[in-house]
Amino acid sequence: MEGEPGLGWRSPTHAALRTAIMAVEVSGRSAPELGGTLLADHGAEVRAFGGPLNTLRLSPNVLTQDDEIDYFLDLLVEAGE
Repeated sequence: MEGEPGLGWRSPTHAALRTAIMAVEVSGRSAPELGGTLLADHGAEVRAFGGPLNTLRLSPNVLTQDDEIDYFLDLLVEAGE
């Protein structure tokens, strides 16, 4: 995700502070609106925070595959274009 101009990483980057829960902002998009679109079009459920946070919280679980996370992040990159 680093280096993607349309995405803003909102989770801690220091290894000691990281968790499985990730937060990301898609530039130019309303997080609540995008969250609804991701669910309706792709079955991806996220927690959307509006207002000044404008962030999507991603909470993968132990059964989530790496390729599923990659696919979802690709969706976010496309949504920011």
